[in-house]
Amino acid sequence: MLRSRLDELGIEIEVESAALRNVMVGMSPSPTMVEIGRRRGIEVTGRATWASPERLAAADLVVCMDHAHAEMLREDLRLASGGPPVRLLLEFAPECGREEVPDPHGLDEGAHEAVAAIVDRGVRGLARWIAGDR
Repeated sequence: MLRSRLDELGIEIEVESAALRNVMVGMSPSPTMVEIGRRRGIEVTGRATWASPERLAAADLVVCMDHAHAEMLREDLRLASGGPPVRLLLEFAPECGREEVPDPHGLDEGAHEAVAAIVDRGVRGLARWIAGDR
């Protein structure tokens, strides 16, 4: 979603997504999210790759879906000192009235669609922030 929004704004930067747990590495997106993305005009593809400390340290910004992920990155990977800022996606969408993106894993398509809508709002705010509307 972020790549699509940045393309709309004419911004070309590298955007990566990475798994925080080894068990996720190599997994494809869920078929439900692929379909929801298709309906939104977004191609959801790829396989999960590892968020290694080196890879994260090379980033300019790390964006997480929830506090647990952010804490894992700040503490376990020690990115709090000297690493890139670690932010929650919904910091960029205060109108959502929540801090975390819920995980729809194992839930029905309606739950996945609701999460996609929340992520879209966060991504739109993040894209504006990247564009300089800070």
